[in-house]
Amino acid sequence: MVHSKYLAGLTQQQRDALIKSLYEQQNHKCFICEDMDLSLHNVEIDHAVPLNLGGKDEPNNFALVHKICNSEKQDSNLVVARCIKRFDKIKDEVYKNTKKSPDLSHILNKFGGSRFELPVKKILKFSRRLIIYDLIFFMKDNVEGAN
Repeated sequence: MVHSKYLAGLTQQQRDALIKSLYEQQNHKCFICEDMDLSLHNVEIDHAVPLNLGGKDEPNNFALVHKICNSEKQDSNLVVARCIKRFDKIKDEVYKNTKKSPDLSHILNKFGGSRFELPVKKILKFSRRLIIYDLIFFMKDNVEGAN
């Protein structure tokens, strides 16, 4: 785990001010799970984009997260962890209501939908065709290359 030199250099008063600022920016919610009021739980400040992935060690790259959410995500990017958490919630909700796994239409509906009804079966057929098409050209290129 990479520690923040910026955070280490803050006084307690500066750190409290940063926490208050992040708390307000995030509407009192954890950056990852977006659920519970942060004031009720142990929180940590973490880099939204990890330093090892090019994130900056500065306030606009910090986020408040529940300690448990932060430990569950391990070393991954907080934005990725939030997307995974959102998908897990959709998956759980869809399974609870339908006993099925979610498809793209469930995800789009959760975030405002699409302008058109999705023909899921046609999309799957189209995807299979693309995979087969790619395999044919891959095999063709490799067979021709071997001759």
